[in-house]
Amino acid sequence: MKIKYYLVVLTVSIVMAGASNIVAQTKRINVKFRPGTSSATFQNTVTGYGSADFYVRASGGQEMSAKLTSANKGLYFLIIRDPATPEAIADDARDATSWSGELPEDGTYIVRVFLVRAEARRNKAPVRFSLRIGVK
Repeated sequence: MKIKYYLVVLTVSIVMAGASNIVAQTKRINVKFRPGTSSATFQNTVTGYGSADFYVRASGGQEMSAKLTSANKGLYFLIIRDPATPEAIADDARDATSWSGELPEDGTYIVRVFLVRAEARRNKAPVRFSLRIGVK
């Protein structure tokens, strides 16, 4: 009886260890520009259903731009104003690799880089990307 119990515990442990790799990981990157500059390029990766969130402080009325470059065509980004209600600030930012626009108010904006669902499901290897963010 004890052997069956240990086999069940061992099986559950192995399944749970594998499942932890499926859980989406979100990377948080705080964007700071070098003195005298208003843009920067960041290199990073995303895997599966994970995302990379770039937090940018900016003022209302400023122009923000973002350009995503990757060999994987299933990689996109959103520009989000409020992390509590992740709604894109511009409809054309959905499924985008390039965007620019005037920011509506002071605050922290998130540029969220992610794989589309079908690509996230298929691709378990890290996907490299380059993201250029500018605020003027």
